[in-house]
Amino acid sequence: MREYGRRRWIVLCLGLLLCLDPAARAVITRLTPLREVLNSEQLIFTVKVAKLDPDKPAVIFQVEEDLKGKATFRKLPVNLTADSEGQREQHTPKLLKRLADELELVIFASKRAKRYTAFGYTNGTWFQLIGQADDDSSRVRWSFTHCEPYLRRTFKGTTEELKQVIRDGLAGKKKPPEPDAKEEPGLGPEVKAKAKSGAKRG
Repeated sequence: MREYGRRRWIVLCLGLLLCLDPAARAVITRLTPLREVLNSEQLIFTVKVAKLDPDKPAVIFQVEEDLKGKATFRKLPVNLTADSEGQREQHTPKLLKRLADELELVIFASKRAKRYTAFGYTNGTWFQLIGQADDDSSRVRWSFTHCEPYLRRTFKGTTEELKQVIRDGLAGKKKPPEPDAKEEPGLGPEVKAKAKSGAKRG
């Protein structure tokens, strides 16, 4: 009976780990090759910032181009209130300084049941999103969790450069660059004020 109880406890613990909310986990620190990301993620697509509201804080991304798979949703309304990790590190204001109207980003996403886990990228800045699909698969409610500073070791170039790496990698033309273990964790540059104001006028 004691052995049975021990096994049952192990099974319960494993079940809890599998069901653990990804948003409750710490930032990713494992050295992650970009080729692994391209192979494992179900969806890869580009978006543009359709509307940015720093006061809420919130952003709406509009899907522009499907690079791998095809997302059933074409808009991503995102609540930019961070999780506990992101709030502690003030990731929301840091991310807002790196977003602007019409800015292009790359999104990597995978779905399990009705839940999406996604990673956004813009010019050297990585961040995580969690999405909850409605019964209508074209509608997904998204929440920003935190930035992923260690993923700069995976890639840190411009968004345009990443798009080309993805295209070449998926087409088998050129292997993605290897991760740089010596790269310091951090975020990409802030969007210049002139670019932000110009985007708003447009």
